[in-house]
Amino acid sequence: MKRRILSLLLALFLLPVIGGQAAERTPTAHGIDVSHHQGAIDWELVATQIDFAIVRIGYGANLTTQDDRYWKANADACTRLKIPFGVYIYSHATNEEQALDEARHVLRQIKGYKLSMPVYLDLEDEDISNNCSPEQILRNVHEAVEEFVQGAEQFDDLTMLAIKRT
Repeated sequence: MKRRILSLLLALFLLPVIGGQAAERTPTAHGIDVSHHQGAIDWELVATQIDFAIVRIGYGANLTTQDDRYWKANADACTRLKIPFGVYIYSHATNEEQALDEARHVLRQIKGYKLSMPVYLDLEDEDISNNCSPEQILRNVHEAVEEFVQGAEQFDDLTMLAIKRT
């Protein structure tokens, strides 16, 4: 489900930016989202098959124990191989305070990296869908985006969402 949502978001917002190669009327770009679930990735091989990557930074609170253990290796490989990449955090935030902490988690991790694609908030966790009203989700997102914009050097990028529909 997450990949379908991510694909839809990318198709709607990023294809004009990336300018993938495909049929004249149907621009396409091929990308992957990666996390520790994929293990160590042969980025030299993958680089020949993709146009971009979305790399998981981690999940939840701004604790090093919640960093994705392959984040740095994946981000460094994308940087070295000039693969455009953005990041996502798997959110567990059910209130504004937690959303701010997650935004700080992202900012801590991306420090020193030049992202060429957006930060994504992955809001598909059941804690969110079962415990948050749509209004609360919007308040959380607002807090996180405000923190991104104020705390990052390069945030003229669009922050995008991946939301699980129930």
